Amino acid sequence: MLKNKLSKEWGSCTPQELESFERNIGFRFPDDYRAFILESNGGTLDSAMVFKCDNKGRMIEEGIETFYGLGAPNWADIQRAYQTYHINQRRMPDYLIAIGSDAGGNQIAMLLNNLAFGYVVYWDHENEVDFDDPEDAKNPLRNCSLIAKSFTDFVAMLQPQVFD
Repeated sequence: MLKNKLSKEWGSCTPQELESFERNIGFRFPDDYRAFILESNGGTLDSAMVFKCDNKGRMIEEGIETFYGLGAPNWADIQRAYQTYHINQRRMPDYLIAIGSDAGGNQIAMLLNNLAFGYVVYWDHENEVDFDDPEDAKNPLRNCSLIAKSFTDFVAMLQPQVFD
């Protein structure tokens, strides 16, 4: 899927390790993303890759540098990202899991709720939701832009970044 585009991988991930993490977060990942983790366990891309997404009716281009993995270095470990964004800082709703990042700290995340299971979104840290504010928390995905309706579709839309 992305194997030939990853310059650094995080070692292997067993089905048992993946299932343990899924139990910990209370959600199972879609089959296409599970296959990616079991095949490559994430990694950094060998060159900058970009994608387009709809940000409030305006198409924008964003990038991805790293796909998180299980047991990866701290900055690229999906378990640590979950700990940060869900347990320690309450920055994402529980059904939104960070699966990668861009160079600026924004996250590529996956929705795991029933209504949008497997959708991939761009999570903008500049416009985060304040979950301690009941009014703000009514729209928990307002800082997210839809990228693709599946991980497979997301990977298919990635293009090398072209510098002018």
